Amino acid sequence: MKKLILLGLVLGSIGVAQADTNPWAVIPINKSDYQGIEQVKEKVPANNFDVSVGVSSSETSKGDSGTGYKLGASYTTYQNEHVFLQPSVQYITSGNSYGDKYLLGNLDIGYKYDIQNSFVKSISPKIGVGVYKAIYDGGSNYGIAYNAGVEVGITERTSIDVSYNYLKGQNSGSHIDLTTVSLKYKF
Repeated sequence: MKKLILLGLVLGSIGVAQADTNPWAVIPINKSDYQGIEQVKEKVPANNFDVSVGVSSSETSKGDSGTGYKLGASYTTYQNEHVFLQPSVQYITSGNSYGDKYLLGNLDIGYKYDIQNSFVKSISPKIGVGVYKAIYDGGSNYGIAYNAGVEVGITERTSIDVSYNYLKGQNSGSHIDLTTVSLKYKF
């Protein structure tokens, strides 16, 4: 009887000692359950910084139009495998008779569709809102910008971005229709 009690105490103390070493340890039931979680995390694209250069076409509410250029920078942050947020800043010239120049800041939300063919790697439609400041010969104007566009990925690092911006000015009836086509490079 003493031997059984002694044996029980020894075995019990080993079990207690093991339980006390890491009371929060979780023992996986099936290793493949955890591999699926790791695979999902690997699919989320890396966030990236982009620079762009392109051409612009604009028309004011007074009918003045022109063609200019665009320089921009953006930062794309993925929320999951497809959904992204993209704040951006742009400097755009209009090429119109007033010599308008625009400083535009947007926040876009988009959805990336991955395509696996020889030329197009992805298509990413996006919409957004922002603010702008127009600078021209007679002064300046500011307002709200609404935009929609699509970015077509050609390689892992380069894409073509086509965007339409509706710039609503502070004056009643004042607006600018602005379309840009840009080549983007991701870092």
